[in-house]
Amino acid sequence: MNQGYDQVVISRFGKGSINLDAGKIDTFGNKMFTFLVNTFFGGTYTDALNGFRIIKRSIWDELKTDAQYLNIEQQTCIRCAKRNIPIYQIDGKEPARIGGERIMRPLTTGSQLSYQIIKEFVYWDF
Repeated sequence: MNQGYDQVVISRFGKGSINLDAGKIDTFGNKMFTFLVNTFFGGTYTDALNGFRIIKRSIWDELKTDAQYLNIEQQTCIRCAKRNIPIYQIDGKEPARIGGERIMRPLTTGSQLSYQIIKEFVYWDF
C-alpha cells in the first residue's frame, strides 16, 4: 500500500502460490471465473475469488458493492478492474482444510458468479 497500490490481494493461484485446499473442481472454477473477469473487464488477477485483501477505504466506498455471499470478492475485482485501480498480488499459501465444512456449492456458486458477470457487463457504470 505504501508503494502506491490501492489494494493488495493474496492469490491462491499465482505462480508461486501453494494451495492444498482446492480440489480439481474448485481450481477449474476459480481459473475460469478469473479468466472471465480479466477478459471482460481488463483485470490482471490470478485469483478473482479470494477475499484475503487490503483495500483503501475510499476505494471500497466508491465501489458500492451489493453482492452477497461468495460473490462479493468477484464483484470487488470486477469493479476495481473497471476503474483501473492499482492492485498488488502476493502469492499465498493455503494449507489443507483441517476442520469445518465448505460453504461453496459448485453449481449454485457458479450460477451466481455467471449472473454477476453478465450483470456487471450489461450495467457497466456502477
